[in-house]
Amino acid sequence: MAKKLKVADMSWGATGHAPIDSAKISNNQGVHQGKMIGFKMVISNCVNAITVTLGIKDSDGDTIYTSPGQARGGTRVVMGLDVPLVEQERVTIDPSGDAGTGGVTVSNITIYYHPI
Repeated sequence: MAKKLKVADMSWGATGHAPIDSAKISNNQGVHQGKMIGFKMVISNCVNAITVTLGIKDSDGDTIYTSPGQARGGTRVVMGLDVPLVEQERVTIDPSGDAGTGGVTVSNITIYYHPI
């Protein structure tokens, strides 16, 4: 049976769009091993036409998954993935550019996974 875990919201101001890493997800809700099968995130509707990617970094800090760019202004759900989760992975959220006046917030970040 699939499980899910929430990741803390992430925000950027009008300028600046460096990627932000979450806390280690294996420290949340007993996630230690399994496969990520999908994710959900809500991207606020910012002024500039940016996209946002979700990535997974392994315990060495190497990126093992990067999503296609997700459009601003709505809930984005991606399923059908098969990304290994071993231990101490981090979720990375990366806007493609400056959000413009008001900035951008990525909220309700949820990882769906099958535990092993």
